[in-house]
Amino acid sequence: MISNEENKFHIGEITASFGVNIAGIDVWHNQGSLVYVLAEVFDEDSNFILWYVIMQPDSKVVQRVNSDYVNIKSRGIIPRFPHFVEE
Repeated sequence: MISNEENKFHIGEITASFGVNIAGIDVWHNQGSLVYVLAEVFDEDSNFILWYVIMQPDSKVVQRVNSDYVNIKSRGIIPRFPHFVEE
């Protein structure tokens, strides 16, 4: 059972080990790491999520991760933002 506090965001799991560069800091995720999903960034098709804004519960580090690397375990109510490409 998920608490009301946890229900404010999705619970996700990292599906593969990968490294990303965020603000000059290399952040590594291990496969199977649980994360909180704080927001979704979608393409022109609002059903296709490009990125998740995630936070690791232990470190509280917030970053943007390609949706291909996150498996959603449970869904809460979180903000959704359209992705704009600058011309």
